Formats: sequence, structure tokens, C-alpha cells
Amino acid sequence: MAWHDPWFTVLDATGGTWNMRARSMARALLFSPHDFSDPETYFFDWTRFKPAEVSGWRAGLAAALRRAGLLIPAPWCDAGDEDMDVDDALDDRVQAFRAAEQVRLGRVLGELRGDARARSTIKGLKNYGLKVLWWLVSRGHEINPPSSQALAMAFAFLVDLRGNSGASQKTSEACALLGRLNDWPAGLLAGAARIPLDAAQRLFRQPVRKVAGLELEHVRRIMERYAFLRGGRHANEQWEFAVGSAISVGFKTWARYNDLSQMRLDDGACNVFDTHIDLRIPHRKNNQFEGDTVTVARPADPADEGIYGVLALAKRVFRSGFILPHIDAQGVVDRSRPMEYAAFVRHLRAALVFIGLTSAQAAEYAAHSMRSGAATEAGPRLTPLQICLAAGVSDINWIIGYTRATIADRIHTSRAVGL
Repeated sequence: MAWHDPWFTVLDATGGTWNMRARSMARALLFSPHDFSDPETYFFDWTRFKPAEVSGWRAGLAAALRRAGLLIPAPWCDAGDEDMDVDDALDDRVQAFRAAEQVRLGRVLGELRGDARARSTIKGLKNYGLKVLWWLVSRGHEINPPSSQALAMAFAFLVDLRGNSGASQKTSEACALLGRLNDWPAGLLAGAARIPLDAAQRLFRQPVRKVAGLELEHVRRIMERYAFLRGGRHANEQWEFAVGSAISVGFKTWARYNDLSQMRLDDGACNVFDTHIDLRIPHRKNNQFEGDTVTVARPADPADEGIYGVLALAKRVFRSGFILPHIDAQGVVDRSRPMEYAAFVRHLRAALVFIGLTSAQAAEYAAHSMRSGAATEAGPRLTPLQICLAAGVSDINWIIGYTRATIADRIHTSRAVGL
């Protein structure tokens, strides 16, 4: 019924509700083999709950694999005997023997072919492979082999869901492994399937490198130059305010582009209180079960409205729509849809140039600069638990990848080496 880290709220047969951890729920979940083919049961986030621990899910997978004659690497899922009660199970003794032997030899073949790649690599592709197989089956696609168009749809789903190229690329590698194991036609991943993969590499090519983090002074100056309403303009022509307020809120909430593009001003999604404003993110990368709520606090100094004041103004004036709205070439703001990733990066860099950076300097920044900048600015003053809560992560080591060293830090560490 609901997810509140680390518990799932479960409705039992008597009509009562109680909390269960993921492993306990996996053993009790009423998931039939046929539910495996239902697209409404599909979910991508396996960080807290892994469906491979559910007997009915394994049975559904095993039935789909057997119908398609598809082999998967042995370490991915031991689903061989989970489906003995599924409708198409064999009864004849000889046929049963042949089927059992085929399953056993298929596992052996999977292990032998799997040895062609490092076991750590195969294990690393496990979840990506199982997820794409589940997605294909639940959407009614063939899996041995899938069509290039079906794979293209799966990769497009990942690009849209994840807002990066990494998940789709890893899924492509898992499909390539399945292709070698099952003798899929050559070039299956080179046709329509390449379209979303290539597009994702273009769309998200900047975050591949470690972009610079926005500095507090950058955000302060962008707010001063952008984040106020221009007189004599209609609400849908206030594009500077849209850009300035979105960058400010993204920085304040440690947001990725994907997080910021989901934030809305609607009641329930943006709730204004005297001390803070709560923003609801429906689907967060690290918590897709129930999303997350992030907070913009009112500054302690009563004379300073800060980003709280900017966001409260947006709520009063616009009332609903996306905080990061679409802006066309004429500067018309459409809050019914979010701004695309590439457009946001262009606006961010243009704002940085407008406040005094050179074009070369601004090119070092991209959408993740909000998140890394906030981590660099606030991280040293927060406890590990507070960092995890602010960033929406469960591993404190996340801060190592997002904190950007200053030139003073780099000089200090260099001098520590000596000479």
C-alpha cells in the first residue's frame, strides 16, 4: 500500500495494516506467475525490494524463459524449477526427463559461455538483464529474440525514467550478453535499438565528466539578476524568473535535473508554511516507490527572504505548473510541461555568462552542478545522516563523488606531498 523507508505498509487478509521489511514481504507477497506479464506490476527500483526473492515472480520468469527457449547466465536467477505448477508443465515421464535435462544442460551452457566474461561483470549486469526481460514480457514483447524495435522502446523507457545514459547503456550490455548466449541475430542492437542509446549519449554527454559545482555566490548573483518579476509583462513572459527560480530551488534542494523537472507549484506538490516550503518529488532515482519530499527553509534572518521568498512568490503568482517550465525561442513560458535537459543546460550556462563568467568557464557547468555545488557548500557542516537525508541517498560515500575540491584544497594536498 505504501513505502516509508525502510518499511512497506501491507494490507493483510483480515483488512488490517502492518509494516514489513522487504525480505519479509517477499516471502508473503501474493504474486502469481501470471502477474509477471502484467505491466502494472512492473517497477524499476530494486534498491530496497528485489522481485527475484518472490517465488511467484521467479515462476513467472521461468515460464517466460521456457516458452521462449531463452537461456540466461546462471548467476542471474535460479528459476529453473519454480514453475512446476504452471499450466504448461510437462506430465509425461520421458518428456519430463528431457525437459529437466534441457534445463540442467542449459545451466551448464550458461556457466560455460559465461566464463567468456569475468564473473564480476556478469553479476554486475544481472539486475539490468532481469529488468529488461521483465519489462519486455510485461509489455507483451517476444524475448528470444526481442525485436530491435522492442529493445528501442525499452531503452527509450530507461532514458525517460532515469534521465541519464548509464542505465540504458548497461541494459544494452546485458542484452548483448543474452544475445551471445542465445545466438540472437547479428546487428540486433545496431538497428532501431541504437536510436535511444545514441540520443542518450548526446543528451547526457556533459554529465559523463565531473562537472563543476555551482558556488553559493553564483546562485546569489543569479537570484539578484533573474529571480524577480519584470513589470509590465504577462505571467507567461517571465522567462528570466522561471530560469532564476528553478536554478535557485535546484541548488537549495540538492536536486538533479530529473528531480527538478518533476517539482510543481500545485497544491499538495508545493506546500508553503511560515518556516519552510515542502516540495514533493513523485519518482526519485533513489526512491521510486513513493518518491520523496524536499524542503526549502526560510532564512533565520527575518530581513532575508532568500530562496524561500522566491519560491513563495512563484506559488502565489503562478499557483500551479512546473517549477522548471518549458520556454520557447520567443521567451514564452509554458508551465504545463517541464524544460528539456539540453535546454536547461543552455539556460544555466547563459545565466552564468550573464553574471560574469566567460563562455569557457560556463561550459564547465551542467545540470548536476546544482547537486554537486550544494553538496560541496553544505556537506562539511552536516552530519552523515543529514547528508543522506538532504541528498536522498542511503550511502554516505555518495558525498565523495559529489564534493568538488577548491583550488585551496588542491594546493594544500599538493604541498602535503613535499618538495
